[in-house]
Amino acid sequence: MVAFPTASAVLVPAALTQLRELAPRVAVRYVEAEPPESVEAVREGRCDIALSYGAVEDDGIGDLRCRQLLLDPCVLALADDHPLAGRRRLHLRDLADARWIVGRHRLGRHLTAAAAQAGFTPLITIQTDDYVATFAFVAAGLGVALLPGLISTVAARHPGITLRSVSGGGRLPVFALTRPDLLRVPAVAATLDALQDAAASTL
Repeated sequence: MVAFPTASAVLVPAALTQLRELAPRVAVRYVEAEPPESVEAVREGRCDIALSYGAVEDDGIGDLRCRQLLLDPCVLALADDHPLAGRRRLHLRDLADARWIVGRHRLGRHLTAAAAQAGFTPLITIQTDDYVATFAFVAAGLGVALLPGLISTVAARHPGITLRSVSGGGRLPVFALTRPDLLRVPAVAATLDALQDAAASTL
């Protein structure tokens, strides 16, 4: 199985724990990778299951089978002393003048599209796919970040950061991909079910 870092932090450990209890004879090897690399690994037969996120069409998955696991609501990360950190209700347009910290690929595109819907172009000053670095930049007051809701439990433990729900931030579809022939393999089916259960108990 191959999955992106946010899934590594939340979904995959829960799924593998359940799988160990319910199907102890299933052996899983896990590697972390972002799409589209993870999707290509499935297509080329280097792995059986890949977790991906964002618009399904981004992965060009016509030859693969897709199971949506959840719609992950994005959250806003601000420094504790940010002027808006104390507000309970925020809309993305409230941050139109903010400096943004975003991922270099899909999350960056997601923010740009969501901001366009809210009527502004985000000023992106820092780009990193490292969430630890993102938390540090936000805590230092160097910008705000739109993050997957899955990362909330991890970000909440980082000192100096306030997380807020944000209207207009959108949701990120999270899904598992595999090849059609593998759906008949009991170990693959059991792993997909465990991932589905883990997703259902996450949000």
